[in-house]
Amino acid sequence: MHKYFFQAVTAEGKQISGYVSAESIKVAREKLSAGGLSILTLEEPTEEIDTMVQGMRVYQFEATNKLKKKVQGTIEAVELYEAFKKLRLEYKLDVNYLVDSASAPTVKEKIRTEGLPSELEDRLQVELKIQKKKEKKKKHSDQSNEVQEAVDANEEERRFIVEKIDAVLSEVVPLLEENAEFIDGHKKREIEERISLLMRLKHSNSVAHLRSLTQRLLEQISSDEIFLKDANIPSELKEEMERRRSQFQAIGTNFDKAISKGLIDLQVKLSKLDAGVLRDSVKDLKPFEKLTNVFYLFFTCLGALCSVFLLFVYALYFFEIQVDQTLFFLQSPLLWYVWGLGMLMMLSFYFVRFYPKKEWFEGLVVLGCTIIGVLVYTVQFPILFYWT
Repeated sequence: MHKYFFQAVTAEGKQISGYVSAESIKVAREKLSAGGLSILTLEEPTEEIDTMVQGMRVYQFEATNKLKKKVQGTIEAVELYEAFKKLRLEYKLDVNYLVDSASAPTVKEKIRTEGLPSELEDRLQVELKIQKKKEKKKKHSDQSNEVQEAVDANEEERRFIVEKIDAVLSEVVPLLEENAEFIDGHKKREIEERISLLMRLKHSNSVAHLRSLTQRLLEQISSDEIFLKDANIPSELKEEMERRRSQFQAIGTNFDKAISKGLIDLQVKLSKLDAGVLRDSVKDLKPFEKLTNVFYLFFTCLGALCSVFLLFVYALYFFEIQVDQTLFFLQSPLLWYVWGLGMLMMLSFYFVRFYPKKEWFEGLVVLGCTIIGVLVYTVQFPILFYWT
């Protein structure tokens, strides 16, 4: 029996990957087809690919749950983005910090200080919008069209990754040769082995493996640890070594950003976003809700400021300090009206923003009650605040 790696599309249009055991690749293809899968790729995995899939990477994370409590732990995933996606979608956490547990302490501290790169959240939002659009398109297209789209998208992403791999190698390989005297021999061999693996696999259809391996190469060439320690470098060559180190770090950083941004742009292009998706994006922004929140918050903050000021003035009056001025403020109708209005808005804001509504019209009911409450409050103000 042989084990074959496959990527396929289910009858529901979802792309999956994994292994299937069979006596031959023909039998493996028949097994997958019998299960209702449309095959994208089917190949006998190399030893390197098999190791990569089975050897999941462990990531340390710190996040905030729905109750605003901090959660710390570890999670296994093939790459950083997959770990981030799992924490956000499956565990419903807001991720503050996420780093490979095998990274050096200096790298961990740097990521903890700088926070997560914005590209992770951007890519996730794009994927969610694309997924939402595809769910709508299912009603108007048949299965064969969706399978073809998945095949085209897989091939387009593969071409993009291969193009970036060639660009990375065209800069990294010459730099390795030029800087051989400054680079740690063991680290140099590791990079060369990874480059050799990339060269062998870059024409494979396993896009996730290519992307993960390229990411690891970029992380490695950006690390300070590939260079010899300062103690082993003559003082007159230290400045030159720093310049060459900056070259490596610039290559790693620039290509990392280019690949992340390129994948987002590619997903947007493949999704063929139309006017309907743009309208959905505007709806997701919820402009009316945000405008209402600003309105409520303005009056809430105004009421809070008036409360602090009135307490301060009352304290002065209690200790008989500047009595005439304090009486003026304590008997001011405008000041007490603004304070009462702020308190009323604060109460209304609680029901609009935090009370769990099930239907949209409940929000309108609260808004209507607020307007009536403001009118009643204005009319009854002389009675409520009779001392003014």
